Amino acid sequence: MGIESLYGTPPRGFDPDDLSEDMRTCAYADRFAPNALLIPNLSLANAPKEWLESKRFILYMLRKNGEEYSLLPSESRSDLTILKTALTYLLLFAPAKISSLWPSFPQERRDEAVNFLQALQSHRITQAAREAWVQFGLGVLGTDFWSDPTIRPIILEQRQWVIEGPDQASLVNIRTIMEVEVQKNGLLLQICPDELRADPSFVKLAVSQNGEALQYALEPARSNMDVNLTAIGQTFKALQYVPTALRMNNQFLSEAIKRALLNDPTAEAFIMDCIPPEKFLDDAFAPLVLPLLPKLLPRFSENVRANKALVLPVLAKIGGYLSWVSEQLKLDTEVYLTAIQNDTSAYYSIPKSVLEDPAAVCTIVAANKNVYDLLPPKWQKDLRVMIAAGRILD
Repeated sequence: MGIESLYGTPPRGFDPDDLSEDMRTCAYADRFAPNALLIPNLSLANAPKEWLESKRFILYMLRKNGEEYSLLPSESRSDLTILKTALTYLLLFAPAKISSLWPSFPQERRDEAVNFLQALQSHRITQAAREAWVQFGLGVLGTDFWSDPTIRPIILEQRQWVIEGPDQASLVNIRTIMEVEVQKNGLLLQICPDELRADPSFVKLAVSQNGEALQYALEPARSNMDVNLTAIGQTFKALQYVPTALRMNNQFLSEAIKRALLNDPTAEAFIMDCIPPEKFLDDAFAPLVLPLLPKLLPRFSENVRANKALVLPVLAKIGGYLSWVSEQLKLDTEVYLTAIQNDTSAYYSIPKSVLEDPAAVCTIVAANKNVYDLLPPKWQKDLRVMIAAGRILD
């Protein structure tokens, strides 16, 4: 009984356990090869190892899915006919994959898909065997896979054979191509050989176009200050990919926050969440970051919140943060007046002992006349307070 009868019409999914001993031969695979296209779930991954000795079977399987080239043993991958077949059918299938997702693509994603396919097409098929080998390393990752987190681990496994150890000539060739491509779409960094993903000058090209490409950088580029700052300047979102060791560096982190805010002043909450919690135990970090992000005051220690020089600029912007200032500092006239001038609600954080002093109450009301409406009746009826509030003429 042949496999055609075994799987019926229409054929059911392939199961290697169904095969008899005489079917598990290279000679049988040669005869069976044309039917390979018809059997669901049959791949080079689950085919009997004897079938992988059949070049004819391999060629038919690559017509079914060019990406299966990466599953072949090294001696088969070195065969130029096999290689070019994989290239050809991979190129044919890539547009099909993209078109299947096309309705859900935003316009910019469609443009990326078209541009990348055109770039690949111009570099493939006609090249010499070695160059084609390198090009296949690029082509194995279709545009439709770039940003899918569930597929990416599989992609990385598939491309391992390409980057196990490219010689210098291949690396130069691929760099020439990818320097152009990453400046069009920085996220293509993820499909580059590890040597390029670790090269600070190359990675900087990618993150200059899309800062989120930083997540695909390898050491030493991943910890390079210039690379990280460039990425953050392009998008504040890159801050989440900065290595912890760099984020623990006060000078770097303050500069990174400055650039992230310049990129998007509304991204304060995101930026604050990217700061390691340990930094708020570092009093030396406070004078560097509070001028940039005054909202961080509550996260710092009592020592920082008792430092008048640090607190005053914060209260000038967010008067309501008087509630976070140390109790001793709340008694300071300049401190509570700075807060009340910025925010009427700071009144509720002024110590009771201050609010029992007529002179202090008059000063507070003079600084913010809206406070008058919050005062208890005894002060609202006090002539001095009424004058300070402008409720009656002096």
